[in-house]
Amino acid sequence: MRNPRPRFSIRMLLCGIATVACLLAFSVRFGPHLVWRVSYSHTAVGVNSVPCKPLISNALTEEVVSCHVGPFSFELPRSMANPIDVRRGIGGVNLQFGDGERTLILNLTPLENVEIFPLADFPDKPKLTYARAYKEILTADSHDFSFAMSRDEFRWHKWLLTNRTLIPDTIESMEFHRSAELEGNLLFAPSFRCFDWATIDGTWKGTIHFQGSPQDDLNWARHVCTTFAINGDPKVFLGKNDAAMRSLVTTSAEHESVAN
Repeated sequence: MRNPRPRFSIRMLLCGIATVACLLAFSVRFGPHLVWRVSYSHTAVGVNSVPCKPLISNALTEEVVSCHVGPFSFELPRSMANPIDVRRGIGGVNLQFGDGERTLILNLTPLENVEIFPLADFPDKPKLTYARAYKEILTADSHDFSFAMSRDEFRWHKWLLTNRTLIPDTIESMEFHRSAELEGNLLFAPSFRCFDWATIDGTWKGTIHFQGSPQDDLNWARHVCTTFAINGDPKVFLGKNDAAMRSLVTTSAEHESVAN
């Protein structure tokens, strides 16, 4: 009578090898996903997307003028068209417009050669402008995670949520604008409202701050954002005193008087 034990042992050995192989395959495929969800639970689980919608400007009921500040141009209410102050600080030089109730603060020292995202770690991802990458980060959500993600999809998800921790969590909503030359995000927070813009080629990045109006009365600010353009080199502002800064400001009415 044959001893069945060797056959049983071989069968158990093969089952053991298959089990170990499955566990190894599982750890290789899903190990990083599990480590991310467990070890980095605050970042991996506790992030909600910021509401985002296209930035749309409705027609203003008040008179507007085209304002030119060196290479910058935009439209704003006529009552706000005269610059009232030049401010210098850590953030550079800012030109302030206002009418006593509303204020627009235009940064005149934008950053040059802005990095285009993503970094070299994601060679297969389409390149994003600074504004588009910022939008991607703010709209990322922990619920986007899935164990069915490929390794590349998981790495991108992790990168977005990790960078999200570097952005103030006070931002409540955003509106995204894209034109032929630049993109920008109009950000809303309890303590500030600003338009973060960047040229699509990555040459320049800057900000415009808006003050004095509740969020449901900011159509004038949206109009500024959708008409904002850059045509020239912002280095023209370097080394100029306050009076020289103001002299670079012209409006459509002044252009018409010159033309006539």
